[in-house]
Amino acid sequence: LELYGTRLVRHAGRAFNPDTTKNERQYINWLLELESDAVDDFIIFVQCRPSQPAGEVKEYYDSFNYLAHTMSNRRDVAYFSLQDCSQAGEVLVFTIPGTAVESGRVVSGTTEYWSELLEPGPRFQPSDVQDSIQSKMTEFIVTQSTPPVMWYDRKSIAPLAFPIYRQVHAVIFVNFHRPNLGKELDEPFFDSEDSLETRAAIRDLRKAVIHHRRKYPLDDMVALVVPSTETRIMNTFGIDIWRPLDEFIESSLVAKNEEENRATEPYPKILPSLLVTDQRKHRGTQRYYLDYKDMAGKNPSAIQNFIADFWDGQLQPEIQSQGVQDVVVNESGVQSITGNT
Repeated sequence: LELYGTRLVRHAGRAFNPDTTKNERQYINWLLELESDAVDDFIIFVQCRPSQPAGEVKEYYDSFNYLAHTMSNRRDVAYFSLQDCSQAGEVLVFTIPGTAVESGRVVSGTTEYWSELLEPGPRFQPSDVQDSIQSKMTEFIVTQSTPPVMWYDRKSIAPLAFPIYRQVHAVIFVNFHRPNLGKELDEPFFDSEDSLETRAAIRDLRKAVIHHRRKYPLDDMVALVVPSTETRIMNTFGIDIWRPLDEFIESSLVAKNEEENRATEPYPKILPSLLVTDQRKHRGTQRYYLDYKDMAGKNPSAIQNFIADFWDGQLQPEIQSQGVQDVVVNESGVQSITGNT
């Protein structure tokens, strides 16, 4: 690190789906803009290599080499090997706090801080693995190096977010149906109430995930921002933004015909809203919802408390097996339909 650290430890630029427009990318960058006290950490993987590769040790080294090559496009992750060690093939994780990278302590070339900056994390010991070394090492490296919050797209993020071993997801749904995205963006648009609420919610989620990972580094959770244009995912998780709009338009038309003043009532907000899904212990998916009214701009700790309560087992899933009843719609627009067999 003293030789190459100042070149390696830098924040990476954000990759975008090529289908997004210039204005959409500008808006996404603004929504995901990092705060000085909640900056993504830099990740370093170090494999112990005290001996020449032979037998099962060669498989350990080859698997690590393969992963380092495959993920070489990640500019916020680095891979090293170390000879002065004893556990051949063991992989250690170190983090450099993102606040240190952001402040310039690393990129300025001050190498005396390395011993203070490196924070040790979990270890992966191949000799303890009974199954495929490469698949288990892949799982370890992917889960330990995933950014705290990712903007969802089907091409680049979905394969990282939804392999079978990733069973807990925190998904924040945001309004991306903005007519301004087809025009030149400006500061007044960024400063709109909806945009500021959305960015605040994403920042709160990032803080919650960073806090969780530092406290429980082996409890994997994928955090995603899903725009409302991803209608397939919205429908899959039962987030209905169209039904309230239809009802609002219908009531406005009725009010106009009856010459009432109800047409000026505000449109009921649904987004942003947060969903945590859990597939660890149950056949199917357990879902936990945090509605817009409970988090947006009112309680900066709402998302962090919600995430903490989930991991502490203090939440109840939204949809459970129940008796036959009418369709129930919660405040996120999620419809619960129950029945018997």
